[in-house]
Amino acid sequence: MDIEGVLAITFIFGGGTLFLLAISPIGKAFAERIRVAEVPPREPAIDDRDLRRVEYGDERDPAMREFLNRISPVNNAAKIKRPLFVAHGRNDPRVPYTEAEQIVETVKKNGVPVWYMLADNEGHGFARKENADFYFQVTIRFLQETVLK
Repeated sequence: MDIEGVLAITFIFGGGTLFLLAISPIGKAFAERIRVAEVPPREPAIDDRDLRRVEYGDERDPAMREFLNRISPVNNAAKIKRPLFVAHGRNDPRVPYTEAEQIVETVKKNGVPVWYMLADNEGHGFARKENADFYFQVTIRFLQETVLK
């Protein structure tokens, strides 16, 4: 497989899974060369979120907290070596936009080009047509500038 031609475009929960695969030992060969068009940030602090504990594990257990910290995308963002496009809703009730900004800043510190789109009137995902349309146009431009050059 020609991994130089791989492009990962991810959305919401699938994005976290793809991100973790890309930086895992299984995906290590891909991590340096994969182009990631969108990566959601790590899950926010879940201290007060019982539903998150059911889904992700109970962070009050020291072993689980260590595991969650080890796999957290924000703690692994320095491994991203290709241009990154992060799109996020300011009103996201599940993943605060500040989490996306942590990913953006970490990747920028590595000298990797980062495009960041923050939709002021969106939540978790882009439901408004004007935002979805704008996101689509920015995605095309990102691909033209980073992948298709």
